This record gives sequence, C-alpha cells and structure tokens, in this order.
Amino acid sequence: MKNIQSRVLLIAVLATLVLGALLAWSNFFSKPQQVIPEIRLGDGINGPKGMAWIPGGEFLMGSDHKKAQANEKPTHKVRVAGFWMDTTHVTNDQFAQFVKETNYKATAEQVPDWETIRVQLPPGTPKPPSGGFVL
Repeated sequence: MKNIQSRVLLIAVLATLVLGALLAWSNFFSKPQQVIPEIRLGDGINGPKGMAWIPGGEFLMGSDHKKAQANEKPTHKVRVAGFWMDTTHVTNDQFAQFVKETNYKATAEQVPDWETIRVQLPPGTPKPPSGGFVL
C-alpha cells in the first residue's frame, strides 16, 4: 500500500512540474496584451471643449545609471492619474492672459537656487557672490 501511495505522489508531483513547465513555455512565446487607449475629446458637455483626455497609468521614472544625478535615483514606478490636456498649443496671448490673472512667475523670472544649478556645473565651480544673479 505504501509503495502505491509513493508512486501516486511521485506521479502527481511530476504532472504538476510538467504542467507548470508547459504553462511557463506557452507564456514565454505569447505576445503581451497591448492596451489601446481610448481617445476622448471634450465637447463642453462631456469634458472641457478643446481638450483631450489622457488616461492615467504607470511608468518607470528616474535612472540607475552611474552618471545619473542623485535626485534621479533610483528608478521607480510612478502612477499618474488621468487628466485633460489642450489639443492645441498655448499662444503667447493666452499665456500672457494667464500670467496677468494668476501673477505667475516663470523659472526664468526667479533667482536660481545655487544647489539646483551647482549639480549642472563642473565639480569645484565656486558659488557666485550674493547678488551675482541678475534678472
């Protein structure tokens, strides 16, 4: 009786291994499912007019490369929620109106932070004196 149980167990283990190998083999050669995003344009009722819906998703952000900046490390998965985006470029007049209404200051209109620009300069570059940045 013990000999029959051992054989049944051995056959079950072998069958499980063979089935697992076959499934792994079939997945190896199967093509990944491609997700085609839905294009949704706003019409003023179902979303803002002149805008398109960008669906959310995940992507890898950053770098593990030896020359990557410290603030780029490590590579990590980021999830972004969906959002609406204009379907046309923003004109200079539209941007000027936005600045007027919000008092927005572009990066070029701000005194740069030394630590931010230091990493983009050759090692050992001295910090400019206070007032060295002129807008």
